[in-house]
Amino acid sequence: MAHVVVEPSRAFSVNLKSLSASRNVYGGNVGVYWPESDARKSYFLDARHNTGDIIQTDIANDIRVAISNRRQKTNCNWLHLKEVISRCRYDKLKATGSTALDAFVDAFDSDQKAKEERINEAEQEIGRLTAELRKYGAGSQSSSNGLVATGEEQDLYQGEIRDIVIHALQDSLRNSRDDSRRLHVIQDLLQYNKASGTAAVFEEEVKSIFKSYTDMDAKTRTALAKLGFDVTDDGKHYKAIFQGDGRYMFSISKTSSDHRAGKNLASDINNKLF
Repeated sequence: MAHVVVEPSRAFSVNLKSLSASRNVYGGNVGVYWPESDARKSYFLDARHNTGDIIQTDIANDIRVAISNRRQKTNCNWLHLKEVISRCRYDKLKATGSTALDAFVDAFDSDQKAKEERINEAEQEIGRLTAELRKYGAGSQSSSNGLVATGEEQDLYQGEIRDIVIHALQDSLRNSRDDSRRLHVIQDLLQYNKASGTAAVFEEEVKSIFKSYTDMDAKTRTALAKLGFDVTDDGKHYKAIFQGDGRYMFSISKTSSDHRAGKNLASDINNKLF
């Protein structure tokens, strides 16, 4: 029923972004794309979809509904069958050299009637699709030409860039003049756009991991991996890279007897990322 494609690395995802006009999903999300269509639906872990099984069931149900409502191919419908039967009758009379005028006329009329019905059906479908395209075009134009155009950066976790913009607006709100147009617009935007709070969750996780850090044991490595860090041995230190992006690399000592070192590292990571 589908081609399943798994992105092998973060670098692949970043390269694919420029080739797909930023329509690729990433960071563990699942995207369902339809052939000959710009439609896409994304699935990811959230409060309601908190297990892979729930996401899997939703994907299966959505595909089932979409396929059951999809228009049949032209060569699979009843009008096409009637046209084929009429054409076969006409060709058979012609091949046998029949002179039965009535039979010829009947076969020809049936053939023409089937063609006309198919043309009418096609025109109706064209009208329906034209209306859909206008509706989709209006929606996509509104989305693509929104308040902020998408740049080259890609979310490193779900909703990251949107949350950063919202936090920037919150900072700007504090510096806006009372009763000014700027203040009113920013207040309105913040009222209808709430941050996800994911960054705060990540911050607490990082603090918890390095609160009493002494060495890079399996538990610590697993906890970092769950947050999206790739940990490698760099000789004297460990190297942790967030979501495969080399700009966000952190050195972690192999052993630490100073509890403040772990807290300082957590603070450094949180300040830089979250």
